[in-house]
Order: sequence, then structure tokens, then C-alpha cells
Amino acid sequence: MPSNRTIYKTLIHEEWTGIEHSGNAVKYSKGGLFIQKRQIDLYGHPAYAYIVCDPVRRGKEISRKIMELKSTDDELDLEKCGIMVLVSNINMGIDEVVLLYYSRQMAEQLFGISKDDLSILPIRTHNETRFRGLMLLSFMALVVYMKIKTALGSSSTVEQLLLLMRDLKCKVFHDNSLIVGEVNKKQRLAFEAANILVPKNMGI
Repeated sequence: MPSNRTIYKTLIHEEWTGIEHSGNAVKYSKGGLFIQKRQIDLYGHPAYAYIVCDPVRRGKEISRKIMELKSTDDELDLEKCGIMVLVSNINMGIDEVVLLYYSRQMAEQLFGISKDDLSILPIRTHNETRFRGLMLLSFMALVVYMKIKTALGSSSTVEQLLLLMRDLKCKVFHDNSLIVGEVNKKQRLAFEAANILVPKNMGI
């Protein structure tokens, strides 16, 4: 929820001073969070607001505000530091809400990669069978793309790797054996970075 909304401001003002206690503590990733759940009325509909406080982020934001403090400022506004508010129509446990939120965010990022890097959208088909087949192929391509991207890290992009590897040839013989062409230095370094062992020959 954006911080300029009235509901956000009201929730933060009412809850932030009492959120940091053991009953609201949730283990998350390598750290921990404080999460307070409140039932609210959202434009005439029942909903649940989850006030999430990240103590590490809160400390950093408070320190930054102190460093930026001017002599003419009367007081520090610390209520919003390290705080976000998630709203849902589903009543869930405080140990679930952040995990689900970032899972959704990750899904959106992956669809963004599919659209921008793999060019799978828009899908111009009205046949359900073709749609399912296209989505399966797109998902498989996305998995391969992300695995390569993770293996490469910041050393190279997937596109650069594919351009590099297109010069790597193989010879196929009548007995269904396959001999891989000689790997040049750049290709060898890329394979080593991705921890890939290239065999000299293999059956097909």
C-alpha cells in the first residue's frame, strides 16, 4: 500500500510504537521481521492489513535521516522508517504473508524476463491446446535461461554466451556418435564459469 494513503498513515500511527515485541516476531530469510495484523474496512469491503517492520532496514533509514537532519528541522519523522503495509482480502498467518508477497513479486519479475528477454508475448492464439503448448515451451525456455543466467553471474549475459557458443560445432557420424569441435579460449572460460564439463564425444 502506498504511504500517502490515509489507511497507511492511520495504521502506522496506531501500530508502529508497539510492533517490536516477541509476539510479532517472524523469522524470515537470514534475519527477522516484526509483523502486526489488523482487520480493516477497505472501501466498504473487509480486508486484512499486515504492518511489516524490517529492523535492519529501519535502522539504516533512521541513520540516513539523522545524517540528513538540518538545524532548522523541529523533529524527525521516524514512523515510516523500515515499515511497509501489505493488504489482502485473505486472512493468513503473519509468518506467511511476506513469503507470499515476494513469491508474487518473483513471478512478476520472471514474466517480465519472459516478455523482454525471451519475447514470448503477446500470445496471439485462441486455441487452448496451442496456448498450453506455447506456455509449456515458454516456461521451459525461461527455466533454461534463468539457470544459465544464475551460473554466469555478472561475468557475462546469456545473450553474449549464446553468441559465443554458436561457433561451437559438432560432427555426427553414421554410428550415431557425436564428436564435439575444439573449444576456443573464450568458450572454455565460459564453460568453466558455469561449471559445465564438455565431453569430447558422446552417443546420441
